[in-house]
Order: sequence, then C-alpha cells, then structure tokens
Amino acid sequence: MMTYEQARKAIYDEKSSFLDCAIAGALIASEKTSSFDDLLQCLRRGGQAASAAVCALYVRTKRPAPKSPLEFILNAEDWSNYLKEKNLQ
Repeated sequence: MMTYEQARKAIYDEKSSFLDCAIAGALIASEKTSSFDDLLQCLRRGGQAASAAVCALYVRTKRPAPKSPLEFILNAEDWSNYLKEKNLQ
C-alpha cells in the first residue's frame, strides 16, 4: 500500500509508472489536506491521476462543474489561473 508521502514522490517522479501515478493521484485527491500544487501535478501527469484530481479540485474550490464529466477542465494552467483569481493559491 502506498503512503501519502510515497504518492507525492510518485506524482512528481517522471519515471513513475502509469499504475503508480493512478494510485498516487487517487490517494492525493482523497486527502483533504493535499495541496493545490500536488493536485495540479496530478493534472499534469494525466490519466487516472488527473481524473481523480479534477474531481477534488471542483469539490474543494466549489468551481461550478460541467454537467458532463467529459467537459471537466483538465488543464493545469487553467486551474492554476482559476486558483490565483480566487486567491486560493
């Protein structure tokens, strides 16, 4: 089982496997104290890590979510700008 610190290391390590990133993203997204920077890194990694992170970002920021998950904003730069606009980062 991956710890939170291991998840953080995995999501920033470019050599991490898709599976490790998916697990890391889920763990980071489920941790209420995870930083927005870590969630943004999950978006940058893509795949399942991004899917988990974007859900956490919508919930934690209360940004209005699209009706369809296919329309979720997965762009880390867009989210970074949004966080700055809302003084959350």
